Amino acid sequence: LFYLVFGESVINDAVGVVLFNTFSKFVGYNHGASTILIAVADFLVIFLGSVVCGYVMGCVAGLGSKLVHFGSEAKEVEMAAYALVLYLPYFVAESVEMSGIVATLFAGIATRHYAHTNLESESQQRAKFIFKMAAYVTETAVFLALGLSVFRFDYFRSYHSGLILASVLLCFAARACNVYPLSWALNRARKEQDGKIEMNMQHMMWFSGLRGAVAFACAQVFPDANGHREVFLITTMMIVLLTVFTMGCGTVPVLRALDIATGVDEDDFEAPPPSKVGPSNV
Repeated sequence: LFYLVFGESVINDAVGVVLFNTFSKFVGYNHGASTILIAVADFLVIFLGSVVCGYVMGCVAGLGSKLVHFGSEAKEVEMAAYALVLYLPYFVAESVEMSGIVATLFAGIATRHYAHTNLESESQQRAKFIFKMAAYVTETAVFLALGLSVFRFDYFRSYHSGLILASVLLCFAARACNVYPLSWALNRARKEQDGKIEMNMQHMMWFSGLRGAVAFACAQVFPDANGHREVFLITTMMIVLLTVFTMGCGTVPVLRALDIATGVDEDDFEAPPPSKVGPSNV
């Protein structure tokens, strides 16, 4: 359940950023029927191009880490090279007007599979600690900015309760249209040994749709061509606060109500036998 929720949130953030950048280009202009086709084409080119860019560079990083050995005396250099290789796809993608965030995400996935195991065991632990700490610090910084923005009372002149309520309800409806059909499709495609996504887990995935750091960061740079940036900013802020505090605080009670085990150590689960490991396991 943790990896389902976490993986979905990461992909949602990546897709959300690309969609935001795509639709932002059309703010302040007149639109026709052709605009929809242009937007779809723009989204597909940017997203798929960023995926390919990140994954290829991740594979190159894996090949480089296999051929180049820094030795035990240059662990700092090894860590610096590893961090730079993961950050490089962002600059490459942005330089060709792709999505740096999506490229970095898929570069990280490829690097984790093909390059991480080529590091020294001590360097692997260091890399895990460093990136986890960096993720925690950056996420905390964004939520700190969100918390401080609450005290900017000039935002509240654009407060629109109807828009906020409609947005929250649409978020709930959109998650239902996302989680349940995709879970059904995955269950149809999964083999028995892979395990099905049970209905209680699907309910929890729907409930776990917190709007957070990425949504607020996008709202801050929303195009102000029509003078509506503050409306979107305060609306996004209220959605984030409502979902984080209400749904975040209700996570444990809902887990108990759905009879989902908590505090589980993943080491307690046995790995599937080698003969049953298929592509879906990998």
